[in-house]
Amino acid sequence: MVAGIALAIYIHPQDPFFVESGFPWPLIAPLLASLHYGFQHGLVSAVLLVGAMELSQRMGLWNTEATLLGHALGTLILAMIVGEFRDIWARQLVRLQEANNYRQLRLDEFTRSYHLLKVSHDRLEQRLVGNSFSLREALVSMRRTIGGMPRSESLSPQVAGKILGLFAEYGNVQQASLHLTDGKKIEPECLAKLGEESKFVDDDPLLLHCLETGETTSVRPEDERQGKKYNSRYMVCVPFIDSSGRFVAVVTVKALPFFSLHVTSLRLLAVLAGHLADLVQAHRKLGQLQDTNTTKFLLNLERACHDAEHFGLDTGLAIFRCHEVDQNAQLSSIIRQLCRGLDIVHEFYDGTNPAIALLLPLTDPDGVDGFFARLGKSFEHSLGYPLNNGSIKIARCNIGSHETLSEFLQEQLVDGHPLVSRSGEPA
Repeated sequence: MVAGIALAIYIHPQDPFFVESGFPWPLIAPLLASLHYGFQHGLVSAVLLVGAMELSQRMGLWNTEATLLGHALGTLILAMIVGEFRDIWARQLVRLQEANNYRQLRLDEFTRSYHLLKVSHDRLEQRLVGNSFSLREALVSMRRTIGGMPRSESLSPQVAGKILGLFAEYGNVQQASLHLTDGKKIEPECLAKLGEESKFVDDDPLLLHCLETGETTSVRPEDERQGKKYNSRYMVCVPFIDSSGRFVAVVTVKALPFFSLHVTSLRLLAVLAGHLADLVQAHRKLGQLQDTNTTKFLLNLERACHDAEHFGLDTGLAIFRCHEVDQNAQLSSIIRQLCRGLDIVHEFYDGTNPAIALLLPLTDPDGVDGFFARLGKSFEHSLGYPLNNGSIKIARCNIGSHETLSEFLQEQLVDGHPLVSRSGEPA
């Protein structure tokens, strides 16, 4: 500021502040100070300029006939206006910078979370790559394995070992043993074991509670809060009970990861155990019966009702009626080509008319709709006319309970048919 005034006096000594000239050039100094430093610095600079102008005139360094009051007020007001606008924009820039810093902080947190999620996803993907079989395919494989056992056997060590392998694969079970039982007495010698062998305790409170209730039992924190203390050696006990309520075996789990001890995982183990129990019992029964196809279909209907009532799992059932035997055979062939491993096709006669019953286990209504869409396209492509042409009657049902199933079969089949008379009873 001082240097600017000295330069003005040197260049224009007769009117160093350009009061009588066209433009007051020294005014640029307080304007620049206001723009760069803000209101306070601009005001101080303007006051210094006005003071220097008044002081130099009183000292006789220069003289003018113009009134300096208007020039001084204009200098002060202009410097304050420019400084205020500069301060307003500076405050806005500070707010924007703070907001940007906050967003950058959240972005860093999101980036870290993203990388953690990506690592978890990669690990899960690696596990899934090594686990190429679905639960449905596993049950189909077990069906073939159990089908190779002698009819007189309940469970073989080989099959029991594969069952525990399924538990390890789908329930992350690390240490467990499988024991035969009839619901009252348990064989102390395990039929198969997973992980290190441990001493079997037949009076374990968790195991006794499992046998008493017939349900999958686990130690949970809420049980302790309710005063239920088991003091058990086991973490989970899973009973193998078929759809008619008969005990086959029990699996005692001693070790599994903490994240696997939740309702969904335990429900999966219970469903898996129920299906495997049905496979074992059905294998023994079918060797003692003449009408094995109907009995096998009834056993699977019982399991579907049990899964629906206890676990809320959907199962689709459809009945097809054809007027001609040849058309029924063609339709049966197309259905069998589209069926998955667990799906069951049962051909029978409803009175004098041929019919086909199709059971789609573990399939929700959307899955049933998708199957029928594929069936319609395949049927029309093979035979040249649509499936719903009127010559084939189709009835569908989503099995929700024994009552729903019985009502559906009574409406669709003639009185006295084995599926009607035995669908509401234990197979």
